[in-house]
Amino acid sequence: MRRWFYASFYSKVKGEAREVSKENWAKLARMLIEKSNEQGLSDKAGRVTLYYYVKDGVFVPVKAEIEAFEIKPAGKVEITFSP
Repeated sequence: MRRWFYASFYSKVKGEAREVSKENWAKLARMLIEKSNEQGLSDKAGRVTLYYYVKDGVFVPVKAEIEAFEIKPAGKVEITFSP
């Protein structure tokens, strides 16, 4: 997400809008990390859906949804090889 943000907003906008977008992004990133750590999701595979809008060139996040997935083995196959 960080790469997406910087490619989409930070590199294309100049001036005050750029700095406000960066501040908004930093607050959102901090909240995502804190919430995922609180819920014990930081070490799980996941997907983040981000809802936002752009006003006067400024990135304004509305909400984010974090979906976490547990990867469990589906089965085991053992192969013994003899040349």
